[in-house]
Amino acid sequence: MKTLQTTSVRAIATIIFIVILALLMGCKDDPPASIYDANKAYKPQPVVDSILSSTSLPLSGFSTLTIRGRNFSVVPEENVVYFDLTKPKKILSSSTTSIVFIAPTLSKDSIVVQVRVTGADKLSDPKYYSLQSGVTEFGGFGTGEESIGIACDTAGSVYSSVVSPSGGGLGVRRLFSVAGLVDTSKEVYAPSGGFKNFQNMKMGPNKVLYGLRLPNIIYTIAAKGATPVLFVRPSGALFDFDFSKSGSDYYIWAGGNDTAIYRIKVSDKSITTYSFTGLVRSVRVFNNSLYIAAKVDSMEGVWKCAINGSNDLGPASPYFNLSAQPGYGYNGPEADAITFSSDGDMFLGTSSADAILLVHSSTSYEVYYPGLLLPKPIAFAWGKGPYLYYSRSGDASHIIIKINTLKTSAPYFGRGDQ
Repeated sequence: MKTLQTTSVRAIATIIFIVILALLMGCKDDPPASIYDANKAYKPQPVVDSILSSTSLPLSGFSTLTIRGRNFSVVPEENVVYFDLTKPKKILSSSTTSIVFIAPTLSKDSIVVQVRVTGADKLSDPKYYSLQSGVTEFGGFGTGEESIGIACDTAGSVYSSVVSPSGGGLGVRRLFSVAGLVDTSKEVYAPSGGFKNFQNMKMGPNKVLYGLRLPNIIYTIAAKGATPVLFVRPSGALFDFDFSKSGSDYYIWAGGNDTAIYRIKVSDKSITTYSFTGLVRSVRVFNNSLYIAAKVDSMEGVWKCAINGSNDLGPASPYFNLSAQPGYGYNGPEADAITFSSDGDMFLGTSSADAILLVHSSTSYEVYYPGLLLPKPIAFAWGKGPYLYYSRSGDASHIIIKINTLKTSAPYFGRGDQ
């Protein structure tokens, strides 16, 4: 009986194995299921003919790009643009023949650009494009080095007052650049010493570097390797300064947490004061006026004072009320640094996440390089050509940021731009 049962079980198992094997052999030559459905109507393949930039030099994360071509969707969300594997954050608009978007944050040559459209079974054929970086870190500062005050000369070199994380002065470094693209060396321009560090610096007449040590001492550094020399020490608290020129005479305009703006004649160091009560963080001479970034009472903003033919300062009038702008408010983010481009735009560094506002001569404004700049700019310096540098303080170390503005600097009168 056990032999018959065993034989029956084996026979059944053999039959099951033969059936399974037959099924497998019958299926082995069948092709895999295809994604392509011959019965489905696909949209035509998108075609990219050209890529246009809103700026003369396409900058990553900044320039508005327009793809011209065919077979795109009028629904922006149905178009996906690939720059290699990077996609723009948002498509601004689209039609069947164009797609408009902000360039993605990718900087390299020969980027493969392709477009995918919802409902089409093929991507566009590859096009090649190049994007340059509009924002980079500059200077190559290492651990234990932090940049505070900065200045530039007409050759494009950047001067930086360097401190340790504890605030100890490490001297002034000079950083050279090649075609404004990369820093190639960093040398000690002035040794560390009793001056500790400079909160702000400007290149002055005869290529003499001027530095402001808090709370109110302005030093000069005559040349590389020279020891900083005390130039003048006004009675009030100072935070920033700039130069103007009248005839053959140069003047320093300085302000801080005080009740006055100070005018210092460079030739004889004579000092004249003009009433202005507030916390002054930055000053800039532009177009026969002194602009003052300050907090007055609870208002953060920029004030404007005309400099008349006698080189006297007129009364201050509000120029840009930062506190009144949406998202800022009274006792909100600070107006920390200002400078101007030659076309009259004001770069306003703030302590907000926006970092820099670009304020036009009409006082309309926009966030500059949105999402790409680190707060908080504390000092600006224009280099050669379109390059604007700023040092910053914040939750990380003080570093220098370089921006390709595609603009040029308004004159720095001390260094002889005029």
